[in-house]
Amino acid sequence: MFSGKVGKRMHIGFDDPDAFTGTDEEIIAEFRRVRDEIRLKMQDFYLTEINRNNL
Repeated sequence: MFSGKVGKRMHIGFDDPDAFTGTDEEIIAEFRRVRDEIRLKMQDFYLTEINRNNL
């Protein structure tokens, strides 16, 4: 938890892989899909918001 002042807030939503049903293989694939989506969104956020502001 961060209790300091925040200049900007941002929300990035992701599917909840724990809510997915299927075979073990399908569930693992769903967790991996969400993991990869999080990775891509964080890379994009870094490149477009953080890195750009530090140039």
